[in-house]
Amino acid sequence: MSHEPHQDQPEQPHAAPFQTTDIAVAAFLVCRGHQISELDGPPTLTSFVFSAVDPNEVELYRLGEPVSAALMATIIRRLFTLVRRRRDEVAKLVRVGPGLSPAAPVKPTKASALRSASSV
Repeated sequence: MSHEPHQDQPEQPHAAPFQTTDIAVAAFLVCRGHQISELDGPPTLTSFVFSAVDPNEVELYRLGEPVSAALMATIIRRLFTLVRRRRDEVAKLVRVGPGLSPAAPVKPTKASALRSASSV
């Protein structure tokens, strides 16, 4: 006797890498215990990258799942600070670095620089 899934039951989603430019979604996920693995993208449009997020958790944000307002506000402030520092560092490199131009690729910020935002 085989145990095959019923055809009318949807397959459960699995945690997968997730990336967003929405600071509120990123803060919500951090509130729910996820850690940002890196910041990516151009300095004017930073992406928050998570190593593994269940798609249902992002849907919870969209459905208005409550989290601590104080914690959410603190994390949003910290994420804005990280984004601002990253933008300032890139601007400094563009001004002083030989051979660099505003179109030069931006290296992702690794997880070690993000621990302060995730450890609230």
